[in-house]
Amino acid sequence: MKFQNKKKDGFSIIEVMVSFVIILVIVLLIGPNLFSTYERSKEMSKVSDANAIMNAVDMHNLNLFVDGDMEPISESTTMSEFKKVNDEKKYLNNWPKWVEDSMTIKNIRDIANRVEKSETISQSLDNRV
Repeated sequence: MKFQNKKKDGFSIIEVMVSFVIILVIVLLIGPNLFSTYERSKEMSKVSDANAIMNAVDMHNLNLFVDGDMEPISESTTMSEFKKVNDEKKYLNNWPKWVEDSMTIKNIRDIANRVEKSETISQSLDNRV
């Protein structure tokens, strides 16, 4: 008496469901971490751009002082006004896209001096280790 192998081609529904659940668990564990890293990198980029603008403002104020003009750019100067100065003097090569024309120097200074900045840096360093 010979036994025939009745093995079918393909996967059973149980095997497919188990592999689907495993993939789903991996996505649920990794997904939020990937999205939060993306958001933190955007925030760090924004703070870096704000620091570059503040350095450009400080450089312009220093040039004004050296030229004998004792009145620096005020905190209420809008970005559209400073953009015109930047186009003339070329302090920044690339103007950040997120900066709106109605924003003031004070708004940019607040972004550059965020309290969360140091926490975000330490969190990103902790996540790398």
